[in-house]
Amino acid sequence: MSSADFDSFCLRAKENFDALLNQEIYQMSARPKGLDIPAIYVFYEDKNPVYVGRTNKLSQRLQAHVNLSHNSASFALKRTRMRHEEIRRATYKKILSRSDIVNHSIYGATFSEEIQKIKGMGFRFLKVENHIEQYLTELYVTMALDLSTDGFDNS
Repeated sequence: MSSADFDSFCLRAKENFDALLNQEIYQMSARPKGLDIPAIYVFYEDKNPVYVGRTNKLSQRLQAHVNLSHNSASFALKRTRMRHEEIRRATYKKILSRSDIVNHSIYGATFSEEIQKIKGMGFRFLKVENHIEQYLTELYVTMALDLSTDGFDNS
């Protein structure tokens, strides 16, 4: 990929952001059918943007966000961690692993609460097929909406 190609992707990320904000907000409880598309999406809580994601199959990803599985409901797990200082940092150790958190009496209850909150959220989406364009658009939208970029941290 040349620098001109990269510049073009960056320009499209801005255009995609503008297009995304012009999309209808759907309720998670009334998701439209036929969303097996690659897309960027934004969750809204009380009309405020709270999360940006990307996927190759939007309908499956939205469903995964509200399943009680620690492997697929990453947003609910992230929100659970944010509510409990002692588990805020992710770990690859058995103690306080994803599974441990979900099965914990207190943290598991918080995780279930967060799943219910996500079920009540709204979302917007925009079809974005190219994976590089998806990555850049996800980052652009996250930053433009002034949301946390900690999901891009690899430490």
